[in-house]
Amino acid sequence: MNMLFRERLKADLEPTLLKFGFQPIDRDNRFVEYCSNSLALRFVFDTREQSSNFFIGTSSDDLILFDNDILLNVYGSSVRIDQVPIENFIDGLRSFFENEGLKLMLGSGSELRRAYTYQEERSKAYTSWIQGKEKGR
Repeated sequence: MNMLFRERLKADLEPTLLKFGFQPIDRDNRFVEYCSNSLALRFVFDTREQSSNFFIGTSSDDLILFDNDILLNVYGSSVRIDQVPIENFIDGLRSFFENEGLKLMLGSGSELRRAYTYQEERSKAYTSWIQGKEKGR
């Protein structure tokens, strides 16, 4: 994992996460993870792509990718976290956590369900699109 990514997470985002009751639980070379009583957050830096990714769920085994599409269409946030420099990724997430995502960070199950439902709908639409392309061959 990129050391700058890890250092920036710890210095610039961890204080916000601690304020919301999250604790760091797993710091291996591939990702940094934080958990509260109701949420798991995973931050990943892909060295090959030089990109940052954020996953959220009820546990480490039930995570979904949180991206610009979910931020905008589920939470109405204009924050951009896809394909941005590390600083923008961290600053954007901190802004989201403290504003549009506040209820989510405080453990609202309905707020997380909104993201899960949107992800399921998006997956179904993509599967239908792929199946349509295969039928057209």
